[in-house]
Amino acid sequence: MAQGLGLSDLHDNDSYDPAMTDGDPGSGGSARWVDIRPQRPSRGRGRIAFWSLVVLAGSLCVAGAIVLFSGLRSFVTPSSAMADTIRPGQRMLATSGDDLRRGDIIVFRRPPFPGLFTKRLIGLPGDHVACCDANGQVTVNGRALDETYLFPGDAPSAIRFSATLAPGQLWVLGDHRSVSLDSRPVPGLGRYGPGPIALANVVGRVIAVGNGVSYTQVRTPPTFIADGLVPPDDRSDLGGLLPFAAGPTALLALAVFGVIRFARRHRQ
Repeated sequence: MAQGLGLSDLHDNDSYDPAMTDGDPGSGGSARWVDIRPQRPSRGRGRIAFWSLVVLAGSLCVAGAIVLFSGLRSFVTPSSAMADTIRPGQRMLATSGDDLRRGDIIVFRRPPFPGLFTKRLIGLPGDHVACCDANGQVTVNGRALDETYLFPGDAPSAIRFSATLAPGQLWVLGDHRSVSLDSRPVPGLGRYGPGPIALANVVGRVIAVGNGVSYTQVRTPPTFIADGLVPPDDRSDLGGLLPFAAGPTALLALAVFGVIRFARRHRQ
């Protein structure tokens, strides 16, 4: 005759359920044991979300690489001639130089000097550029520029100039005027300074500045818009920056998701 079950007969992680027996525990009937330990949730959904993020991050990185090598070019400047707008060592993203406007930052060649240069575009072909007016400001076609982008403490120009640009010529100035070698005459050389640059030597127009991971959009300075020298900047270059912003964001989300999944699995 079977003996009844006592509490001492139960295992630590098992539970006896009388409702699931074939008979009374003391009557010789067989008893069923029910495992009521908490079950781990299904990992199916987590795996789907994880691999979806992997595919998304990979796709965005590939898209960013395609945009980088087909539509945008990357440059690094060692010069402080454009500080504080662009500091030495910062990375610039530039698009083609087809749609140039006053106030743009451009990358160009200046033969016979080697390398590339970065300056702000002040005057287009046919413009008259001069400095300085009665208020000490640079003027374009008689309209004074309120150059809030200048390096702190710099004057618009310590060198006086006045020039009308011929077809195919551009007038460029550095934002750090006190150290920039640009279109202005060089003291001691008179009118034989660097002078205007050739439109054909423009390599690209800078649309963003950053550190290689995050970038800040380069906007048209308000003074050029207020003076009626350029329209509001509605150029759609920033669409090419989306893969650069979205790719690292997706990778960060993937990393956070992986850490959360790892922590949950080890708590169970």
